[in-house]
Formats: sequence, structure tokens, C-alpha cells
Amino acid sequence: MVIIVLPFLAGLAAVWFGMLGRRRACVGLWLVSLAVFGVGLRLHLGAPLGLSW
Repeated sequence: MVIIVLPFLAGLAAVWFGMLGRRRACVGLWLVSLAVFGVGLRLHLGAPLGLSW
């Protein structure tokens, strides 16, 4: 469940640092956010669906 919330928190922190003018931290957190989204997609899209009809 944390992998679902973590990219949004990183994005929120990136926006916060962007408003404060801390460009390096802002870009770094955006990259962290994208990486966590990528890991989450890899985990969730790569798993087979457990459907039983």
C-alpha cells in the first residue's frame, strides 16, 4: 500500500520545494516520484489477474 502513496507524497514534496525555490531538490523528488511510479507499474501490471469465471 505504501508504494501507492509514496509517489504522491514525493510529488507533493517536489511541489513544495519548487515553491520554495529549491530547484535541485524539486527535480530530484520528481525523478524519485517517476521511479516509484515505474516500480509500481512493473509490479502491478506484470502480475496476472486472479479472475475466476
